[in-house]
Amino acid sequence: MGSFDQLDLDGDGELTRDEIRAGLAHKLGHPPSETMVDNVIRSIDLDGSGTINRDEFEHRDEVPSVGRSPGI
Repeated sequence: MGSFDQLDLDGDGELTRDEIRAGLAHKLGHPPSETMVDNVIRSIDLDGSGTINRDEFEHRDEVPSVGRSPGI
């Protein structure tokens, strides 16, 4: 998907749904489904805020997730 800083387009330290969607679209070469965006956020957003902060993003490989694509 890219590095946190590449994805955090507004520099606020949180990845929003739109920023995640844009990162996935870049990686996939086409817009992701809303289900895919939901699954990525749900699997990485440990505090349930609806956004992904740097710590959550950096520890995403430690979060078990069924059906998550490698490298996301």
